[in-house]
Amino acid sequence: DGEEETEVAPAAAETGTPAKITNAKQVLPSAVGVAKHMGLVMFEKGRNNLEDGQTVEIVATSGDYRGVRTASGDEYVIQQDGVTAEAGAAGVAAGADDDD
Repeated sequence: DGEEETEVAPAAAETGTPAKITNAKQVLPSAVGVAKHMGLVMFEKGRNNLEDGQTVEIVATSGDYRGVRTASGDEYVIQQDGVTAEAGAAGVAAGADDDD
């Protein structure tokens, strides 16, 4: 039928950039249109459970907005100045310590 939703590929999760929330007030809990445009499938209108300092993945970009995904899979739209991408090496190093 052509009804298959191929754009919801699990592999897309691996394209995420580790980032930290630097200002949770920059979240746009009602930006449903932007969320759809960025392909966020776990976006729920009106919710903002993000906290400053929380680690997320940047999974989409649209203009001044970033689509971020939490470890639990929740997705949010946040203004770019509310989230800071971590340097690639730093993100890897930080993750390496958890295996002890």
